[in-house]
Amino acid sequence: MNNEKNSYIRLMKIFGPFAIAGIVILILYLALDWESFKNLGGIMLAYFLPPLGKESLIPTGILALHLNPALVALSIAFIDIVSGLFLMWNFDLAKKIPVVGKWIINFEKTGAQILKKRRWVKRLAFFGLVLFVMFPFQGSGGVGATILGRIMGFKPFKVWSAVIIGAVSGCLIIAYIAYYMGTALLNVYDIDFVKLLGIIIILVVIVVLYKAYRKYQSSSQ
Repeated sequence: MNNEKNSYIRLMKIFGPFAIAGIVILILYLALDWESFKNLGGIMLAYFLPPLGKESLIPTGILALHLNPALVALSIAFIDIVSGLFLMWNFDLAKKIPVVGKWIINFEKTGAQILKKRRWVKRLAFFGLVLFVMFPFQGSGGVGATILGRIMGFKPFKVWSAVIIGAVSGCLIIAYIAYYMGTALLNVYDIDFVKLLGIIIILVVIVVLYKAYRKYQSSSQ
């Protein structure tokens, strides 16, 4: 009986996050028109492709694709939250997933260096982990924060709580800064969509090159 219960719990932990993600995607599909759903889905998929991050994707969704700021922010935050949940429940299994597993193992090894480099994360404990998720540091986000929380010795649900708070607040901050500043710039300079898209592409390229440079610096040390 206990074995059956343990097997059920194990399966729930593996497939539960995927089921939650599926339900949320279905709700978005039913609630949004096709164009908005397609654009939002593209932004969410792009978030899985490094080095693109929330600091470039959220403004793109709001200013170029005209999506609701809160919708974009919470959708990106949801990815961090559900990824953190899966990793919290299936850490050893996740390490066996191709590509992702290798990244997790490497991040585990460099976690101590990250804490040494950003001592405020460990010094501020739970709040430091929240800030680590909020702001687009290298390796930040649901997965990186979950691994870092394990290294710091936090209990799983405490780490996931930090991921939830940091992801939601951080994405909303980025979204509304992009919305209000971007809208103001559009009104002042009368920039059309094509010019705006060009500006966003340039900013994304700058972010990508900067992250690639930081990664090269880290690997060469």
